[in-house]
Amino acid sequence: FTKRTMVMKIMIFGDSFSSDRSPDCWIDLLANEHEVVNHSSRGISEFSIYKNFLANEKAIKTADAVIVFHTTPDRVYVPDQTPMPTRYLSSHPVCDM
Repeated sequence: FTKRTMVMKIMIFGDSFSSDRSPDCWIDLLANEHEVVNHSSRGISEFSIYKNFLANEKAIKTADAVIVFHTTPDRVYVPDQTPMPTRYLSSHPVCDM
């Protein structure tokens, strides 16, 4: 008996909950079975998630599924060139407030 699964192309947008890639995290488990394209970033706002979604609109049309993780509404969008203390961390280069 051979297990057959359909490989799907899944795109993910969101904050750190969907960007972290530790061993055995849910994204890696999903990537073991499917093609995962992850556009999530640590510390980003709802507006940044939306901008990432719009920037990838053409590619989204080729995906079988899209997962969007919402972040806390307290995070405020900050333009990309604005210096912020948290943006000096290599783990949070596009972090919002």
